[in-house]
Amino acid sequence: KLEFELLDPIRVKGTAGLSRLSRPTDRVRQNDKAQNSSALVGRQAEVANLAAALEALQRGRSRVLVIEGEAGIGKSRLVEELSRLMRDQGLAGLLGSGRSIEQQTPYRAWRDVYAAHFGLGEAADPAERQKRVHEAVAAIAPDHLQRLPLLNDVLNLGFRETELTSSLSPELRQQ
Repeated sequence: KLEFELLDPIRVKGTAGLSRLSRPTDRVRQNDKAQNSSALVGRQAEVANLAAALEALQRGRSRVLVIEGEAGIGKSRLVEELSRLMRDQGLAGLLGSGRSIEQQTPYRAWRDVYAAHFGLGEAADPAERQKRVHEAVAAIAPDHLQRLPLLNDVLNLGFRETELTSSLSPELRQQ
């Protein structure tokens, strides 16, 4: 649970007097943090698998971890444990997820990964989102700028099709 900072009261249309407002900070309340980091019980094998994957990663061998299961089985808690293990080892990561209701949404699990990578979480303005993606790609892979419209399906960026992307078949676009 987040901490909130109290803002100055303001007048809100349709209400009498001033209204108190608050906004969330990026800090987690300490007592909630302690509660949420409780020990996992009966998940030693799963935690060992997570630790082994991180150990292999540290040795330069990439891994893809898939945590799936029925509702309420503890998937989110395992992800929290993975995040904790990563932090303890000085690693950073990006998380992608999806819900069963979104099975027909193409690339849904990648949306959060790319949005975090490009820093789009706080950018609601479409022009700002395009700018951030364009600058990031220009910095790391400038020869791929003509392929930016391929990210439209994942991030709904609205890049205009280029000569290259407009000529691609659906199969090539997926690749």
